[in-house]
Amino acid sequence: MKLGLEFPNTAQGTLDAIETYFNRGLTDGLPVVPPTKPAVEAMLATVDRAANEELGEVPPRLGLATIESIAINAVMAGCKPAYFPVVIAAVEAILEPEFNLNGVQATTNSVAPLVIVSGSIVDDLGFNYGFNCFGQGNRANATVGRAVRLVMTNLGAGHPGTGDKSTMGQPAKYSFCVAESPDSPWEALHVEHGLPPTTSGVTVMAANYHIFLGGGGRGPDETSVVNDTLRAYGDAVKSIEGDFLLQFGGQVGLVFNPYKANLLAGQGWDKKKIKDYLFEHSHVPLPESLHTRGEDEERVPAAFRNAPAGTPFPLVRKPENYQIFVAGDSYASFAALLVGWGYMGGYAQTKMIRRL
Repeated sequence: MKLGLEFPNTAQGTLDAIETYFNRGLTDGLPVVPPTKPAVEAMLATVDRAANEELGEVPPRLGLATIESIAINAVMAGCKPAYFPVVIAAVEAILEPEFNLNGVQATTNSVAPLVIVSGSIVDDLGFNYGFNCFGQGNRANATVGRAVRLVMTNLGAGHPGTGDKSTMGQPAKYSFCVAESPDSPWEALHVEHGLPPTTSGVTVMAANYHIFLGGGGRGPDETSVVNDTLRAYGDAVKSIEGDFLLQFGGQVGLVFNPYKANLLAGQGWDKKKIKDYLFEHSHVPLPESLHTRGEDEERVPAAFRNAPAGTPFPLVRKPENYQIFVAGDSYASFAALLVGWGYMGGYAQTKMIRRL
């Protein structure tokens, strides 16, 4: 993808450019910012990387993602230049083989890449991790998530009905980006995934839109609140998305707000302990239809392939498949559940944000 559409530097020229991008199918259905040469150069100036550096091919069309082509889409999405290193890290993450972008693009499912930004860059650039963190109203969240989608559309030809076969879609296919709260009592998501604490990172996982979970836990003391909360969230995994998880496994995102996260941490619950608890409390009887299949290890682990029907079977196949992070405001004790794309891919990938 290259620059090449030149329009007069006038209000009418801008309107003509916007219409031209619509006519060429280079938008997500909303107007884009015309990627003028100065605007793209401003993006490139924020990173110490060659414009022609190749990050990889974007499926299914296999358009080449270069630093420059990503910068063009970041301009079109409305990003500030300072956001550009975050966009690059997110694109690097979705191009990892374990993410299986070809499948995520072309599936009939409604999953979309969820971009989770963590580290000091969150406050530096003003990403929203508080009120309405999954919603509208914040430029950093909205445009970074949109830039990733435009890369998938314009470089990968992820157009509805052709490269994108999602039968229903979802609003998150416009933009899906959230920041991790610095008020988390636990290690940041990018640190959990192997990056140094002094860095900032982007974690991308394929997820369906988040499912709102009520407060959970209204007992007389903190211990009972914690116990009720974890039981409620374990039950939510089973009741809300139990059938999909039973058939396909995969990852689950669980988002605690700072109030509930700190309450849990104060009672000695770290991420590992929570994952182990949820893993143990989200078993269901193994159905005949599933246990006879010789499937991928992530769908039916070997230990269960010859097990009799009715054997307790984990909806989330292993504890580490839970991706836990903290976001939202502490005004009320809510949480969110995000179910991934199953054993087919979309597994969380983390990349360091490299900025000047």
